Amino acid sequence: MFPKSNGGLLKTLLDREVITPDQLTQALIRRRKTKQNLEKVLVDLNFVKDEELIALKKKESFHGEKSLLGRVDPEVLKLVPEQVARRHAVIPLSKNGNCLTLAMTDPDDVVAIDTARTISRCEIKPVLACEKDIMTAVERYYSGSLDMETVLLDLVKVNESSVQPVSEENLTQVKLKANDPPIVKFVNLLLLDAVERRASDIHVEPAKGKVSLRIRIDGVLHKITPPPKAMHSAVISRIKILSGLDIAERRLPQDGRCVVEIGDKEIDIRVSTFPTLYGEKVVMRLLDKEKLSLGLEELGFSSDQLSKFEKVLKRPYGMILETGPTGSGKTTTLYAGLGHTNSPEKNIVTIEDPIEYDLAGINQTQVKPEIGLDFARGLRAILRQDPDLILVGEIRDKETAQIAIRAALTGHLVFSTLHTNDAVGAIAQLQYFGIEP
Repeated sequence: MFPKSNGGLLKTLLDREVITPDQLTQALIRRRKTKQNLEKVLVDLNFVKDEELIALKKKESFHGEKSLLGRVDPEVLKLVPEQVARRHAVIPLSKNGNCLTLAMTDPDDVVAIDTARTISRCEIKPVLACEKDIMTAVERYYSGSLDMETVLLDLVKVNESSVQPVSEENLTQVKLKANDPPIVKFVNLLLLDAVERRASDIHVEPAKGKVSLRIRIDGVLHKITPPPKAMHSAVISRIKILSGLDIAERRLPQDGRCVVEIGDKEIDIRVSTFPTLYGEKVVMRLLDKEKLSLGLEELGFSSDQLSKFEKVLKRPYGMILETGPTGSGKTTTLYAGLGHTNSPEKNIVTIEDPIEYDLAGINQTQVKPEIGLDFARGLRAILRQDPDLILVGEIRDKETAQIAIRAALTGHLVFSTLHTNDAVGAIAQLQYFGIEP
């Protein structure tokens, strides 16, 4: 009676009187003419809402696995061409071994699954998602790649002679060049691509006759398509303008920041410039405030590790030191621990360099070496503020280490980080600072 791929769902729709038999007949006739997915036909005819179908499928356990459209792995997009994704309303999410997870409006669509299996040469694991989410993701991920190529072509067309070294005489010209549509588009798409790939840092590095562009993902730097060498100054100037830096100063390092909205995310960007032989190198650190909402159980700890960490966080005094290489998640873990312990009954004070996230209910201070406020001086002042928990961004010297340990031994819980690659290295580093075992 029912089409094989939709039988269970259609029977439920009729049993629950979501649609009538007459409406089903109309939908089947339309489907026969248009060759469209039956669920899409039902939605187009306003017989049922897309959200109702999704909710019903989940409730009836047709396809209970939740889609992860916000976490598409760009590396797997090439396994399913854009035209196939659009034709069947599907998008690949991730790949584990030879198994490709595919978001679909109809996880029983045998034709779409067979097509994806043949093209990708992978086994297909279908997961449920509404068509609106899938097509939004298709536009964002597939079209984004095309836009970047178009922008790069636009950059190549810009006359190389129009880009001059920054000086007082041509400062206005450089500002105008930095605001050219191709330059603005390139920087915007660079940020969008980095955020979607969950990168922590972007490196723009000049070299002899070229520019290198790399992003750090899970602690590892990956090369991506760079702009032409002739556009290096304009791209750097655009980044400086966004972060409030002096575009005329190229001899000295500068630090700045800006906040941008990318999709529904608010990204805090820390910008650092550094003069090199072939021009200015820029590093942008991307701080995604959504990561602050991570609970301890979402950090990847085993159940045993999580239990031990939670037990340590409940102690009234002591020291918790976090170590690890760049991009390993020290800051995320540190703030997750703060969030876990934060309550109106506790006075939490931090001294950081810089303040990476603005935390509600926590007193935060940034070091300012130019006026003599370093970690050691700030930490001494914090001890007179009746703190329950103290966060020291990083222990960098002997004096800070001594004060932090003294605080931990006198009734305070101290969080901090050490610049070592592993936990064992923390002991050697503390001994180097003159701390007795």
